Amino acid sequence: MFDSGSPQVYVTFFLLFHGVDVKNCLSLFEEGVGQLVNRLPFLAGDVSPSPTGQKFTEQIQPCQETLAAIPIYKVKYNGEPMARVMDQLGLVIWHKAFCPLPPLLDSVAGRPVVRFQGTGLPDGVVLGTSFNHRVFDIVGIDLVFRSLAACCSASSAGTTIPCPLPLNVDHDLQVRQELSDYRGQNWNDSARYGANYRHYSPFMESAIAAHNTKMYTFASDRLASIRSICNSLIPECTESVSSPTSYISTSDVLNAILAICIQRSRAKRQTQPLSVQRPGELSFAVNLRPMLQEQIDANGYFGNLITMLQVSPITPSNLPGPEYPRFDLLQITNLALRIRQKLQTVDNEYVQQLGSYLDRQKDYLSLKFSDVSFTNHRAWNIYDLNFGKTLGKIDALRYETWPIDGFCVVMPARINDPSSWADVVITLTPAVLETLDTDPLFNFLLSREQLVTARPGVIPSSSFGIGASCQNPISGKCSCLDALLWPSGLN
Repeated sequence: MFDSGSPQVYVTFFLLFHGVDVKNCLSLFEEGVGQLVNRLPFLAGDVSPSPTGQKFTEQIQPCQETLAAIPIYKVKYNGEPMARVMDQLGLVIWHKAFCPLPPLLDSVAGRPVVRFQGTGLPDGVVLGTSFNHRVFDIVGIDLVFRSLAACCSASSAGTTIPCPLPLNVDHDLQVRQELSDYRGQNWNDSARYGANYRHYSPFMESAIAAHNTKMYTFASDRLASIRSICNSLIPECTESVSSPTSYISTSDVLNAILAICIQRSRAKRQTQPLSVQRPGELSFAVNLRPMLQEQIDANGYFGNLITMLQVSPITPSNLPGPEYPRFDLLQITNLALRIRQKLQTVDNEYVQQLGSYLDRQKDYLSLKFSDVSFTNHRAWNIYDLNFGKTLGKIDALRYETWPIDGFCVVMPARINDPSSWADVVITLTPAVLETLDTDPLFNFLLSREQLVTARPGVIPSSSFGIGASCQNPISGKCSCLDALLWPSGLN
């Protein structure tokens, strides 16, 4: 039911292990994947239409032809050192040297559930894993990695007794049935739910050449300071939002800042400029599992249980003009409040009615992305996952999928770097991304940045490299916030 609204693309995560025994680790991955697929054979299957012809119903079934053409696990070698690979991963949207699968597959190639590739480097290994987004959301991806880690740990320790796996198919089937039964009986508000979806249409190949992707690291102390100031400004903003709320989170504030900075960077690149006072529409992904915890134990469910929530823009009449000293802060606070209030509208009744809405559609839908869209994986503790004594924990994580203009991915928190609140991967057209690099508010929050993806065949210019920053990030002033923030303790 909820899977029918998920994108028909492949998402690839790269787990990087530095300074390990390359040959042993590649063999260990092969053993671990073999054990995993032996115990969860559906992972080696293909997604295909249901033979019953039931609407929105697909099935996973074995396909030896696809498995022969695209093995469940393959090994490659690359002569580049780990440091260079970390910088280069994603120089094209589909990095053939490390990706098991491209973001889109031709229909004749089958639709595998998941594929793995181990790549040996002179000083480490990269495990690339491509997931069918029609089958897994980020929680499901985490369950696969945790199950693989358990199998690799068992192989590394020489254990022959099967260990419990986090991914439990029987539990998943039970949850799917409960979700199918858990629908609203009085569904009558198509506008509320339809705003988050659109009718499915194939992704355009031209999107690859039109966008660049870059990863930025945002400083914890500066985000915390702005969040504190914005929370103190809430009483001044309640007239411009539907109802007051008690607080806004760091994530709310970061989303608001990114939306504002991205939209005004776009405005500077327009022939007929957009209004820099409006951040445009934004949307963000929401995991629906917590809203069901009293009715359904969906924590171990590996299928898609997410939706996108749309947040309307702030109209200029709701704010003073940009000459007002607190204009930036009030704009951030207002938008962050709208995000928080939209999130608070999602409860178990919302999920129930949303299920009914999706079930009544006549065609496949896809999650709707806005001018700026967010998905937040910060709570995913992948860096704490242990693959056993031979591999240990990962040193870095990278990510690739189909480019969506204005899409921002908050990556998992790095437990060994408390000064950095988050790594955020941002996809924009090259010109807008270059303009974003010069935005003073955006730069004020940066800890550091790294180029992740450029257009195929294009060598990135120095303006896209490391080094863009505020003119005077510590000793001077951030011009967009003028003198307001600095006396408040942002230093």
